[in-house]
Amino acid sequence: MINRFFVAAIFVLLPGLAFAEAIPRGGPNDSRVRLATYQEGQVYRLSVSLTHVTTIEFGEGESIRSIIAGDTEGFEIDGVPGGQAFAIKPVARGVHTNVTVYTNRRSYYFNVEEVRSPTFYVVQFRYPEDDARPTRAIAAQAPNYNYGASARTEFTPTRIWDDGTFTYFAFPRNAPVPAIFRYAGGRERTVNTQTPEDGVIRVSGVN
Repeated sequence: MINRFFVAAIFVLLPGLAFAEAIPRGGPNDSRVRLATYQEGQVYRLSVSLTHVTTIEFGEGESIRSIIAGDTEGFEIDGVPGGQAFAIKPVARGVHTNVTVYTNRRSYYFNVEEVRSPTFYVVQFRYPEDDARPTRAIAAQAPNYNYGASARTEFTPTRIWDDGTFTYFAFPRNAPVPAIFRYAGGRERTVNTQTPEDGVIRVSGVN
């Protein structure tokens, strides 16, 4: 009996899982402005209304290559100049179709239905991977100055920092520049160095 119930429960749940389309969420200022988080292979619902036009805006750098619709008579679909967006408008009540959009970077799938309410005026896509890139870039570029010297001599650097890949040693101009070694395993080892600018030595690696 338990096994039969378990199997029946699976068949009841599967239809809901198979059609788990995403509904763009309302914007912070107006629910008619919708925000959609892009996920590859996801179907997005578009609620459109007669006498209203809905615009779908893609990310910066995207350019629409092709728009394919199942019903080209019940809907008017037009590209927006610039290739980054398109507009869709139903021409009859209760029409329903699917739309696939191919850009130079991604594929988008929509389930479009004419409804009286709620109507989406615009759907703006967001891309988590793109949002994360500037943060990672800033983190990689931000220098780490958490270095110090245990003694002061004529060879002591005025500044030491790293950028996550290289370590930099700055010395006063015209001052004697020492050889730099890495101390590891109880031994001094030579390191690869470069002089990107006067008075600065760049060493491969960080500590």
